[in-house]
Amino acid sequence: MEIKILNSGDKAIVSYTTMRNKTIFGTLLRKATSTTKPYKGYFILTESGWQIVKMSDIDLLFL
Repeated sequence: MEIKILNSGDKAIVSYTTMRNKTIFGTLLRKATSTTKPYKGYFILTESGWQIVKMSDIDLLFL
């Protein structure tokens, strides 16, 4: 697993990739899909701590 954190003080983007488990049934159902899946989490620092936010909200804050 690879984790990247981009932080600008009160805003952060966390990117990570997971590996999918390979099973007999998984190969039958997902022949064309890759074994890795990327994710991104968007966070903002508030008075009560780090809060996860929607991507559209954080895009407006980074502009």
